[in-house]
Amino acid sequence: ARGDAVVVGFTTPVSGVVELRLIDGIGRTVFADAQFEAAGEHDRELAISGLPNGTYVYELRMNGLRIAARKLTLMR
Repeated sequence: ARGDAVVVGFTTPVSGVVELRLIDGIGRTVFADAQFEAAGEHDRELAISGLPNGTYVYELRMNGLRIAARKLTLMR
């Protein structure tokens, strides 16, 4: 992780719209980005500047279906 962003790596089996969301501890979406991706391996940046320390969940959705969710702890 860099000071202002976290890089999330993922693989898509088919082409489609991939949405990346960062959700705080009380369920609010604090970052969201959707982009079309071809099938294959990808890296996407999560902007974290200005976010307080704490535990978040990042979620990947493809064509509306959740394909992954992971916990992310920010400590600076």
